[in-house]
Amino acid sequence: MNEEQYSRANKRVLLAIVVVFGYIAVTLMLALGVSQGGHAAKIVMEAVTAAAVIVISVVAYLGKRTTRTCAVIMTLSMMIGYFVIVQLNTTVGTWTYGLPLLIVAMVYLDKKIVMVTNGIALVSIVVHLVRCFLGDGSDLQNNVIGLFVLLLTAYACNSAERLLECFFKENLAEIQNASDIQKDSNKKMIIVAENISKHFGEAMDMLDGLQESINVSHSSIQEIADSTESTAEAIQKQAVMCSDIQGNTDQAEQGIKEMIEASHKTNDNVKEGAGVVSELKEQAVNVADASQVTVDVIRSLTDKVEEVKTFVDSIINISNQTNLLALNASIEAARAGEAGKGFAVVADEIRQLSEQTKDASANITEIIQKLNEDTKRANDSIMTAAESVEKQNQLIDDTRDKFNDVGNAVEVLMGNIDVAEQSIQKILDATGVISDNITHLSATGEEVAASSTEGLRTADITVEKMSNCKKVLENIYLLAEDLKNSVENNENQ
Repeated sequence: MNEEQYSRANKRVLLAIVVVFGYIAVTLMLALGVSQGGHAAKIVMEAVTAAAVIVISVVAYLGKRTTRTCAVIMTLSMMIGYFVIVQLNTTVGTWTYGLPLLIVAMVYLDKKIVMVTNGIALVSIVVHLVRCFLGDGSDLQNNVIGLFVLLLTAYACNSAERLLECFFKENLAEIQNASDIQKDSNKKMIIVAENISKHFGEAMDMLDGLQESINVSHSSIQEIADSTESTAEAIQKQAVMCSDIQGNTDQAEQGIKEMIEASHKTNDNVKEGAGVVSELKEQAVNVADASQVTVDVIRSLTDKVEEVKTFVDSIINISNQTNLLALNASIEAARAGEAGKGFAVVADEIRQLSEQTKDASANITEIIQKLNEDTKRANDSIMTAAESVEKQNQLIDDTRDKFNDVGNAVEVLMGNIDVAEQSIQKILDATGVISDNITHLSATGEEVAASSTEGLRTADITVEKMSNCKKVLENIYLLAEDLKNSVENNENQ
């Protein structure tokens, strides 16, 4: 038996062991609940034995399931377990557990395993029979029947194993005979396959040479077609670019015309601006002169105000002296008594007039002071305005110079624009000629591309047919090789 067969056989034996000894363990555990004393101890030993057989068999299967060692271990463990259980169990018919074990051992088709299994089973029942005979003799008849049944079963298993082994050898001989016949047939098939391979090699060489020539031709046509298409596309792009150049040149020409018109307007505006700046300079000079006159007038007014202030101060001094004289007159009138009453009245009126004069002079002084301050502020403002006018004159001069520079630049620009307009017109003329030539060249390129495409299509069809032919030959070659390899593998087996 090979490893795969041992694995399958060991699996069946393990299943039988688990079922038989699992059933034994379960029934023993159920019986343990109603047993006492020494009988209970025997039941425990039997259950432990059944569990040990299952564990040993599972471990052996997991570790060496594809070997004969696993078969030996599981067979010995189940028969030793059977021997122990038969000796410990006093239940009628315990020997029947050996029947499935004897039968399942036949799956190995191994004479030694079958004989060992049968021997241990018979020894188990004989020992149990002797113990019964030496004991009270109870159940002796059943044990004798069990021994007889086991003997018959062992004989049947041994005979069946020998018969199966004989059948196996006979089948093997027939297979060997058929194999010899097949070898002769295979040799003939190998010769045919080798001839096919040989002729296939010659055909493939010829086909490869032909295909190489076709591929070279196809590549050349492909390159011509690609080159023609690329040229046509390039020509088309050049035509589009020429059209774009013409459009852009037209737009540029229109832009140049607008620039010329704008330049003329700019030149006119510059001239007008220069004139306005000149007028602004004249007005600024007039403003400066008027400001100077205003400064002189304010300065004269300030001097006059100072003179008025001097006069007011003199009036205030006179008023103070008059007031003092009126006070002295009042004192003298008081000394004169009744005769000086009229003089006292006059002195009092003079004093009042002096006070009024003093108040009026004070108001005038205050007004003059404010007028003097306003005059000073006006003078400062005029001076500031004069300075601003002077700066403005400088800026006006600078602006006039800038306008002159702009005018000169505009004149230069107008000259350059005229030159550019003439150049663009020449470009338009040349672009028109190029566009006509490209159109003619594009038509010629399309005709060449169409011819190249037709040739390429024909070459593609030829290449495709050659490829299909090559595939057919390759399939034939593969079939021949498969046939040859299959025959060789069968011979090796």
